[in-house]
Amino acid sequence: MEVDVLIYINTLKNFFDKDKQAYQDMFGTLTIDKDIFFDKVSELAKKNYKEKGEATLSTDQIYEVVDDLLDKNLSKSQKETKLPPSFKKILKDFPPFSLN
Repeated sequence: MEVDVLIYINTLKNFFDKDKQAYQDMFGTLTIDKDIFFDKVSELAKKNYKEKGEATLSTDQIYEVVDDLLDKNLSKSQKETKLPPSFKKILKDFPPFSLN
């Protein structure tokens, strides 16, 4: 791994370790696996370094990583619940309908 990428990742890790409010602002109340977050950031930092000569991620790139992790985290926690027989899920993005 490039030295610039390592420095960037270590600086980012130290920042989140020291500033708990920044971590909470970034991820909210959800528990995110920091190792996965930094792995994804590292991948993008390597790509940036190869293409642009600088490892720093843009705001949009960081939001992409966070959004991806939050989507995965939410999809794991939102399992399909068993509905009573009088309710039926008809449309994907809509709540169940009562068949009374």
